[in-house]
Amino acid sequence: MSIFGIDFGTTNSAAVKLAEHADPQYYGDEFGAPYPSIVAIDRATGEAVGGRKVWEGRERYIDSGQYHVIQSVKWKLGKEQVWATEQRTWTPQDVTSFIHKQLSDRALTLGLE
Repeated sequence: MSIFGIDFGTTNSAAVKLAEHADPQYYGDEFGAPYPSIVAIDRATGEAVGGRKVWEGRERYIDSGQYHVIQSVKWKLGKEQVWATEQRTWTPQDVTSFIHKQLSDRALTLGLE
């Protein structure tokens, strides 16, 4: 039997797989660190990027004015804040879903079964 869980954090998020008689398998960013819970959404295309790339370039994303940069989305859950793009409107739940999807994709890429 194995269990998969996600630790959705304000600053970072991570996932772990626990299986009987095996070491825990941790899933975060491409460097093995927790996945930064930050997302940049292009105001024109509505495309989102997240994780370490956005964390390390957050000032550039913010200063460009081209992106909505959402940090600490966990604090925005349950509030009526939205981020409008030309393609769609993002809610805090949408941003949270994006972060979880990134973690899930990472786990699948690394062989989570």
